Amino acid sequence: MTAPAVQRSDTRRILLASLLAAVSSFAIMALAARALPPEANRQFLVFWAVLFGVFGVLSGIQHETTRAVSAAPAPLGGRAGTGVLGSAAGIGAAAAVLLAATAPLWAPGRLPSGTVGAVAVVVVAAGLYACHTAVAGTLAGRGRWRPYADLMGSEAILRLLACALVVLAIVLGAVGAGTGLALLQLAAACAVLVWVVMVLATRAGRAAARARVALTGRELLGRRLGAMLTAACSAVLVTAYPTFIDASARGEDAAAVAALLFMLSLTRAPIMIPLQALQGMAITAFVAHRDRPLQALAPVMARIALLAAGAAVLAALLGPPALRLVNPLYDSHPLTWAGLTLAGGTVALLTLSGTAALAVDRHRDYAAGWLLASAVGVAVLWVPLGLELRVVLALLLGPMLGIAAHLLLLRRATGAEGAR
Repeated sequence: MTAPAVQRSDTRRILLASLLAAVSSFAIMALAARALPPEANRQFLVFWAVLFGVFGVLSGIQHETTRAVSAAPAPLGGRAGTGVLGSAAGIGAAAAVLLAATAPLWAPGRLPSGTVGAVAVVVVAAGLYACHTAVAGTLAGRGRWRPYADLMGSEAILRLLACALVVLAIVLGAVGAGTGLALLQLAAACAVLVWVVMVLATRAGRAAARARVALTGRELLGRRLGAMLTAACSAVLVTAYPTFIDASARGEDAAAVAALLFMLSLTRAPIMIPLQALQGMAITAFVAHRDRPLQALAPVMARIALLAAGAAVLAALLGPPALRLVNPLYDSHPLTWAGLTLAGGTVALLTLSGTAALAVDRHRDYAAGWLLASAVGVAVLWVPLGLELRVVLALLLGPMLGIAAHLLLLRRATGAEGAR
């Protein structure tokens, strides 16, 4: 069984869900910046980066599930192959145990306030999110774009509502900043329960939970672990990157760091959230054009580059006054907004070139490009320059090198296959 062709209505539905996700992220960060003092807000943004960094690694399950369900579905109605959800649940349980066991190594420096509670939230959320990615990946692989969009949109809405309630409690004085920070961390993670509701309440969810692929358990596990390893390379530069900025900014003014982390998230979201939402579609499209991935990739990359350039101009004009409106303590320069937005565009292009490599089963090429980009992007953070300048340079140089690596490796691979 192959996924049905993507209709325009499907694309619009997913883009709407991704818009909800982007607005949700904007609103949560704006509300937190308004309600929390700078140091507490800095800690919340770092927690957000840790949580979504873990989610970013686990998203490899979704990518491989989409590819496997699209390319190698098991016969309907039988027990052949391997169950998609059960396998993912095992990975989620293992990830939770690993995070809990290694928490003394990574948590104290990243989550200094309420470390035990914050770690517990991350651990439980990781186990649940692994199952979420399996359900989402199955829906994408089968071309069930409407329930896929419903899953994504519902997750965003639940997260926003939960965080808004906590912020309201802080503003009304019902809880203090410390308790409010802990509750915000819990609220940010609670949306991972949406997949459970979908599986229990909808036919599409139940079908996704029963899905099987024509691979042995060992084959599916190996492919998923490989995809998670490559996703970890990308998570360093995308979702987890604020933790590295925070580590390189020890001794910097808390308000300046919080403002920069806030700006980074806002400038990335308009491009990255829709792109990540459409990755399931991109994978199925690249699988269908695996003999000519570069030709399929070029026009999409051109559109994203133009979008990033236009967004950079708007960010330079609107960003500084918008940031002061969110919190008068936060100051920023128009060029920083423009640079971060362009950098978000390069990360989006890197995500797209990597998706092409992943879709045509070039996991090593995917990892090589992301590993190069992440290594350069993290290393430049410790160059002796101003904080804003080195962040912008890191997020431009690293992804550009990673894109070049992906394109070169894809060209070499397709050339070698064409010569056979």
